[in-house]
Amino acid sequence: MNTVHTLLIDDDPILNLLMKKMMERVQFYPEPKGFSDAVMALQYLRDNYNLTEFFVIFLDLYMPELDGIEFLNELGQFARSKNVFVYVVSSTTDTDEIEKVVRNPLVREFLPKPIFSDTLTVIKDIIEGDINGISKE
Repeated sequence: MNTVHTLLIDDDPILNLLMKKMMERVQFYPEPKGFSDAVMALQYLRDNYNLTEFFVIFLDLYMPELDGIEFLNELGQFARSKNVFVYVVSSTTDTDEIEKVVRNPLVREFLPKPIFSDTLTVIKDIIEGDINGISKE
């Protein structure tokens, strides 16, 4: 069985709580970790990242102190797209920002807020297929 870490990074703790509840309902992955501070989330990843486990990250784009783009730049210094799957979640309609984000190799997709449970189910199915394919290599 592959270990999957799920991180919710959004400066709105209410949204993190709602996402956790929705993930429990669709049995996304056990125990998602919520961070309202991107700096703390980055430190968690620095302390726990390894190439043998998988990391699914739902990342808000606009946050104080360290925004989503800065977070991705920092994460890219030590993480690999083979086992890190970032979904950027934002209410932005700025197409330049969206294009900049989706060009990052760690980003799987840009998702407009709010996210619904059927979207999480599709993402989980895609990730499980990817993980099973990587594990067989």
